[in-house]
Amino acid sequence: MNKYYLIIPATGIGTRMNSPLPKQYLTLANGLTILDQTLKTFLNIEQIEGVVIALNKNDTLFEQSKFRHHPKLLTTVIGGSERYHSTFNALLALEEIATNDDFILVHDSVRPCIKKESVEQLINELKTDSVGGLLATKIVDTLKKSTKNEF
Repeated sequence: MNKYYLIIPATGIGTRMNSPLPKQYLTLANGLTILDQTLKTFLNIEQIEGVVIALNKNDTLFEQSKFRHHPKLLTTVIGGSERYHSTFNALLALEEIATNDDFILVHDSVRPCIKKESVEQLINELKTDSVGGLLATKIVDTLKKSTKNEF
């Protein structure tokens, strides 16, 4: 039977937001950080066997996470300069655990609004698929394209 593992790239440092804290450590109205809210959702999905989180090499805040000792948290790894580097480093950590038949889910740490039911539906629909899939949602905001450099 296929197993499901999750990789969460969480290496941002808040530069684009001009924030003293990385975005994943900002606190939401429910008292959880953005990263902890993301973890809360995924750790409550029964099919997910384990999680690897890619952190910035200078991260000292994850130690305060409510989920830092959760049994499904397999390890943390040092991320890279781009998201794909972080994902690759996390994949290397799963190399000895996951098999060729297992699925690896990847979810950005700062997308906390994901619904447990959506992930479970994706897992159920793809459990016999040999390739995998992508969870997506319809865009509800208006996007405008401009050919000029005007704002």
